[in-house]
Amino acid sequence: MRAGAHASGGGRFEPSANSAFENRAAGAGAINVTSLRPSAVCGLLLALVLTGCDSLTTTQQRIDRVRAAFTAGDTARAAIELRKAVQSEPNNPQVRLLLARLSLAASDSGGAQGQLDRAVKAGAKGPEFDDLQVQIWLASNPSRLLDAITRGTITVSEPDRSIDLAHAYNALGQPDRAIATLAAVLAAHPQLTTARLAHAQALLLQDATDEALPPSRRCSSPASA
Repeated sequence: MRAGAHASGGGRFEPSANSAFENRAAGAGAINVTSLRPSAVCGLLLALVLTGCDSLTTTQQRIDRVRAAFTAGDTARAAIELRKAVQSEPNNPQVRLLLARLSLAASDSGGAQGQLDRAVKAGAKGPEFDDLQVQIWLASNPSRLLDAITRGTITVSEPDRSIDLAHAYNALGQPDRAIATLAAVLAAHPQLTTARLAHAQALLLQDATDEALPPSRRCSSPASA
């Protein structure tokens, strides 16, 4: 008698309850797909397809996904894709620049500077690098940002140059200089949102400074230095 079967009353052999298990064991652990429900088969195939697709994703495709996530304001998704990108290409300069941007989004200017330094070692340069360096210095060392822009050691074109200078002056508590710096930009681009925001911040700081001064000295600060 074949193992896994038993005889019924008419001499007919029927498979036992253990035959499915024994057949699978004989197949060295292979899954008997025909014994699965249709929904389980679909789920298994989908998992295999998704796993295969993810393993074939290039670093550049992940970088594109990260940029799209930043644009959508989805920093959580950006972090997931960046983790995978840095695992595949840890010395990719674009990956390091995006890690710096992610650190800035988390208000970690020290971590951002560390990632930017690694990006430089990997060959990063150009407008994206300059923009990130401006943001990092503005958050952590506005005096250094002022020095770098005025000396030309970092390249920023107008009107961004004046707006960045204004933000630095505001961070240093010098709203009068910020207002003076923005005058030409606002004259040429009166609807430029970034310039108007920097100007509004300067006016608020100026009002706060005036309130802190004795009445005899209010509104007597020079318009520029």
